[in-house]
Amino acid sequence: MNTVLHIGTEKTGTKSIQVFLAMNRRRLRDRGIVFTKSLGAENNRDLATYAIRDTEFNDDALSALGIKDRQSRSAYRSGVDERLKSELRDIPAHSRFVIFSSEHLQSRLKSPAEIETLKSLLARHGLQVARVIVYLREPADIIWSLYSTALRNGTTDPPPANPERPHWNHICDHQHTETSWFLVCSHSVESLDRISSKTSPPPPAST
Repeated sequence: MNTVLHIGTEKTGTKSIQVFLAMNRRRLRDRGIVFTKSLGAENNRDLATYAIRDTEFNDDALSALGIKDRQSRSAYRSGVDERLKSELRDIPAHSRFVIFSSEHLQSRLKSPAEIETLKSLLARHGLQVARVIVYLREPADIIWSLYSTALRNGTTDPPPANPERPHWNHICDHQHTETSWFLVCSHSVESLDRISSKTSPPPPAST
């Protein structure tokens, strides 16, 4: 079955999109559009947490779930597999495609290898990535928005937010995001800015 991945980025209204999809889950389902909930009622973050290759187990989601070693990660991944399998088994026969939405797919999956892990998970359950949708925003605006969130969470860092922080820099590196997802998902990546939409070109061919 065809699958649509909405991957963020952070600070582009992802929460509003996810709330809309969740509120209209039954109506969408009646029309053959499945917005899953087994991997997160609104934000399907479990997809990103499943695929992340954090060998130091420092990711905040891993810490919150008590995943501290390979054994606990393996058990978690098995649970994700089972939950997804169970939910897909019960979707209506007339379903046309499945939607997953999580900004953490972009912000946490930083390499083609991690994206390939995600794609393989979906493929095992008969899901083919037909489209990847990513909303982009001016990097300077993202930095200030991230800093605003950090302030609310108690940071004492002076403004502006440091764009060289690896995590924030990754979120703002739109070229890297597009290239990484293109490498794994081919022609299915569609980049949208916050005002007008455009289909992103493929990355330059290697010479």
